[in-house]
Amino acid sequence: MKDKILRLGRKLANATRRVSGFIRWHCYQKYSVQQVILRERQSLYLKEYPVVRVNAAFSKPFASALLHLVTEPFQEPQCDELSNRHSNYWKAPAIVDCLVGYGFWVDVTDWRNANSPSADDYDLVIGQGPAFTASCARSTKKIPKVFLGWGLYGGATRHNIELRLKKLRKRRGLRLTQAADVDDGPRFATDIIYIGNDYTRKSYESISKLPMAMVPNPATNGVSRTTESKDFGNARRRFLWMAAYGTMRRGLDVLLEVFAANPEFELWICGDISHEKDFFGFYKREILETANIHYVGWVDVTSDLFREMTSQSGFFIYPSVSDGMPGSVVNAMIAGVVPVVPESAGMECGGLEVNIPSIDHSTILEIIKQCGAMHAEELQEQSNLVADFAARFYTREAFQSRFNKALVEILARHGVELNTQRDV
Repeated sequence: MKDKILRLGRKLANATRRVSGFIRWHCYQKYSVQQVILRERQSLYLKEYPVVRVNAAFSKPFASALLHLVTEPFQEPQCDELSNRHSNYWKAPAIVDCLVGYGFWVDVTDWRNANSPSADDYDLVIGQGPAFTASCARSTKKIPKVFLGWGLYGGATRHNIELRLKKLRKRRGLRLTQAADVDDGPRFATDIIYIGNDYTRKSYESISKLPMAMVPNPATNGVSRTTESKDFGNARRRFLWMAAYGTMRRGLDVLLEVFAANPEFELWICGDISHEKDFFGFYKREILETANIHYVGWVDVTSDLFREMTSQSGFFIYPSVSDGMPGSVVNAMIAGVVPVVPESAGMECGGLEVNIPSIDHSTILEIIKQCGAMHAEELQEQSNLVADFAARFYTREAFQSRFNKALVEILARHGVELNTQRDV
């Protein structure tokens, strides 16, 4: 009976939070649109970027679309080196190909463009960031405006990071700030296409009732599976962590403290985190002077170095409070490294992950001890299943297929006719 009462209490508390979040969101919509535009234009990210026409005119009049993402793939020669820098450099051309296939001519601009065109100039707008928000906020035209949510809703991200920073201040007395902008895009969107899991979707549902569709984040071309050459007996005690920024967001503080106190386990840190100077300086001893913690810096996931590390590591530990199928975890899974993640990391792992129920020292220590106690044969089997799952789920074909399906459904809801017969 007591358990039932506790479960009921938790359900009521969750329902109350969702209702209050929904009310706050829609009350907030009463604020001046001009205030939103001004705030977006004042963003530190914003500067002037070009608007690139990416396909030639059709022989007859046709619909127009604007994509707010990245422009480099349409200004530089296509190559693996560019697309390996970030998956957006591949996703942007994939989205454009989809739009062109349905009879749109397409303009592309950067998600940070301070002078993005108004959505009123187009029949469809897709994108993210302050440029998408400003473009849609000053629009009165009733057209599909599709927000690309590559991860958690920004407000949830900011909230989760603040909780982590408060815990660090209480535990170590260190006052850090790590930025997390709240993207107002969903306020002005008609639909959302997101990358992530159910946790990700619920972050948007807490503030919006827009139709939503999930697409998977594709792995980087050229990442190698390394399960065949792995010593699983030793790999049980070796862990990888990899991120380009956001040390607190991805729980590196807790990992450093836990691994420094438990030298029988090894941690490799990949990604250049030296630019987070306050964090790096505070944890310099753990990062650079602790024998079982290895700071590698930025690593190309298609390189021999990444292959060497994944062939020696059994687990990819990533206690993130906000992500959406992050490429680092996806690429490690392709290599056959077992993910150790909380649901807030936004991963879909086919039930093969080691779950992190809470990001605290005792929980993390218990998890790495459980990982270290696995039989080599068990880890080998799980590693192969992880690699097989990732090779099916996190593909470019899967992204294109799901995005195409989502777009068709969105356009149908808004009564936009598709035309695949145009001559390019």
